[in-house]
Amino acid sequence: MAEKCNVPPEDRARLLHLFEDGLTPEEEAEAVKHFDQYLFYHRLTNRKRLYLCTSCGNCWPEERSGSGWVTAHNSPGYCPKCRERITYKAVGRLGQTYQSLHEEHNAIFLRACVDGALLITGGRIVANYEPGALSGWPMADDERIFPVPTFDYWERRRYYIKPGQIQCWKRNDGEYKGAWGLRYSYRSNWEAVGTAGEPNPSDSVMARQPDNGAYMVFGWDALAETEVRYSAVDQYFDPTCQLFRGVTTYLGHYAKRPQMEYLVKLGHHQIIDAMLDYGRTSSDIINWRARTPAGMFRLTKAQYKAFQDSKAAPKVLPLWRKVSDEITLQEFLALGGSCLQESTLTQLAERAAEHHIKLTKLLRYCDGPRRAITWLDYIRMSEQLNLDLTHPEVLLPKNLQERHDNAVSQVEYQSNIEAIKQYRKGRYKKLCRRYELEAAGYRVIVPQHGGEIRAEGAALRHCVGGYAKRHMEGKTTILFLRRADAADKPLCTIEMMEDGTTIRQIHGYHNDIGAVSPKITYRAFLDIWLPWLKHGSPRDQQGRPVLPRNQKLNKEAV
Repeated sequence: MAEKCNVPPEDRARLLHLFEDGLTPEEEAEAVKHFDQYLFYHRLTNRKRLYLCTSCGNCWPEERSGSGWVTAHNSPGYCPKCRERITYKAVGRLGQTYQSLHEEHNAIFLRACVDGALLITGGRIVANYEPGALSGWPMADDERIFPVPTFDYWERRRYYIKPGQIQCWKRNDGEYKGAWGLRYSYRSNWEAVGTAGEPNPSDSVMARQPDNGAYMVFGWDALAETEVRYSAVDQYFDPTCQLFRGVTTYLGHYAKRPQMEYLVKLGHHQIIDAMLDYGRTSSDIINWRARTPAGMFRLTKAQYKAFQDSKAAPKVLPLWRKVSDEITLQEFLALGGSCLQESTLTQLAERAAEHHIKLTKLLRYCDGPRRAITWLDYIRMSEQLNLDLTHPEVLLPKNLQERHDNAVSQVEYQSNIEAIKQYRKGRYKKLCRRYELEAAGYRVIVPQHGGEIRAEGAALRHCVGGYAKRHMEGKTTILFLRRADAADKPLCTIEMMEDGTTIRQIHGYHNDIGAVSPKITYRAFLDIWLPWLKHGSPRDQQGRPVLPRNQKLNKEAV
């Protein structure tokens, strides 16, 4: 967002006359260097070419050496005369209009004014190439045609910037229809605008902009001769870059907020970023009337030093001020409060007051944003389950993740008790009869509800928890592979394909990254279980699995 202009209407005409129309020869020469430079060549004979460099203007003939020419059309290189970077172009392959050489760039030019103000002119520079004559060479024809560049500058914006004063003018394109319906363009008079923003809009589908609206900046040295020489704009932006956005917006803000110099030099670029990108002045963080860095952040010198040493983002200060009565800034930064989102910190402060815990103790317990969110979720579910939160071990459990997962299972069980009952009566029994088998020291178990699937995913650190709902709805089938002597401990998870006899995927801890594939590790069991499934999962009258005759299985293992 741009800063509002504040020059009185009666002074605008006088200030507008301070601008010169067009570019100075020095500005033109500097701008031309940033356009693509070419080394044109024309074939005189099979062994002789005539070269012309657009950078230095030198023209010379050259004979081929060896078996062929080293350079070719569109190949990059350096001019042998001026050593500038160029692109080789064969004149005979450019056509008659040289459309491929057309080039456009946006640019602004910084100029120093006699009254100490900074004048900025912004617009578009267009480079076109036209046929030109090159004479004076002893050739059969005495004249050869080479492309000659022409540059046009279409001025669109003007800025007058001085500490406390900003004004911007725009010049729109207009058009009218002639007697035969032809359209003619013209330039309207300069019109004052209300804000001093960017000279070019961003690229869009409806209006294509060169370089997506970014622009080149010329005349950085002129800043030293103006009253905005301490703006630090050349420290926030890198003058060696080719294209910029935000330079004019930055200078407009600096005219009203000279404290921006401190922010840039002290490394608080986040405040400037928010101002240029979103128009936020960060008044909840910065006191723009203060004259010292600590005063700008509404801190004491000791607090500001701790804030600087922590390298925390400025946005943590409003968070800390919400709880500043309970915790010092140094403690807040040391306990990881700077890593929390505003909503998370607010909830922690509310919960701490509700359960009579010191916020410092709670922050130390959470030790980071992820655990803080887990604890808040656990407390919410504990209230839903009517757990005794007055007990310290229930309120701040040592094994928080385990308690959280158990609470998730209980809440889901209570909220979906009817769906779980239907699942246990119908699909669960069918799955147990079809898939459950114990052999070779392992056992397949069917999950009793979705909470068990989510707990399995959390324990093994893979994504099976996201399959819980699909399993309960019958859209997929999830099974647990456990050791027979440790059936309650997660080991491996299986997803079956639609045919019910083929494994779609099987994964252990952390998707078996860096480990042997489960199909190899549990091959002895799978070689028994899968053929049994393909034979229809036969069982005897007592419900015990009956294996095919070609399989040998210890009866005690069944």
